[in-house]
Amino acid sequence: MDGKIVFLKDSEINDWLIFEFKKKNIDVDFFGINNSSQKLNSFRVIRILYLHSRYIILSFKGVFKSEKKDVIICYLDVLGMYVFLLSKITFRKRKIIVINLMFNNHNNFITKIKKYLFRLMLKDVNIYPTVTSRSLSNVYNEVFKLREKVFYLVQDC
Repeated sequence: MDGKIVFLKDSEINDWLIFEFKKKNIDVDFFGINNSSQKLNSFRVIRILYLHSRYIILSFKGVFKSEKKDVIICYLDVLGMYVFLLSKITFRKRKIIVINLMFNNHNNFITKIKKYLFRLMLKDVNIYPTVTSRSLSNVYNEVFKLREKVFYLVQDC
């Protein structure tokens, strides 16, 4: 691998996956966020706004502290979406692995926006999504109207 791995996670826990890359002598930069228990116990709207503001800051770190040859691994699908959008807006081409893509196809306004953005993201050739079961790849190809996008199988720990 020419570049490094930029690993973005929704916590500060530096877990086994990073250690496995390092064992193979792959350069890894890890960025996580501090999940303040005080904020996580707040009202739902405050908690959501707090977390998403942290995800956006983390996305900026990932995009601006990486180079074109690097791979950004997002341990959360929404984080992957923010990294994708930011890389498009700033014209910074990045390879992005989105671990454990999850989507609930409810019929509400927020889900419609999320579906549109996920479809836009998944159509990009530099996005490498993972799912936890083989059947999900077929479901997502149908839900997002994709032409056989490859979803890589990564089992839950």
